[in-house]
Amino acid sequence: MFMLSGGPRAGQLVDDLPAGYRLRGVRTDGPSQLVIGDMIAAVAEWPEDGDSR
Repeated sequence: MFMLSGGPRAGQLVDDLPAGYRLRGVRTDGPSQLVIGDMIAAVAEWPEDGDSR
């Protein structure tokens, strides 16, 4: 499960990582995983530079 951060699908909870999003690594500015109810979702970010490669 992935929670999308930024980009055209920001805020969506999805089963498959969409093109252009990247999993958040170990960061100090926010969690890399969220607990939503009884599910754990990895945070996937849209690149700040808009590069979706």
